Amino acid sequence: MKKETAQEKENRIFNYYKKDLEKLNEKNNFLRFNVIEYVCSFPKIDPYKMAATLSGDGIKIVYDDSSISKAENQKKERKVKKMIA
Repeated sequence: MKKETAQEKENRIFNYYKKDLEKLNEKNNFLRFNVIEYVCSFPKIDPYKMAATLSGDGIKIVYDDSSISKAENQKKERKVKKMIA
């Protein structure tokens, strides 16, 4: 049996959580960025990379975290959009 490389393990974990988030999207037709941050915090995945990947797949990401300022939400949105471009 071939031993999994660190990159393969990282990709496998990333894709596992991506599929989980895609299931949430199917229910709501959008994903909140703070949910992406929360889900990605456990396996220590970059939430910006995850949001950029999901957005690139056509999933609408909503930046409406009421626990932070509108400016902070916009800052997070710009960072994700910069990764897509």
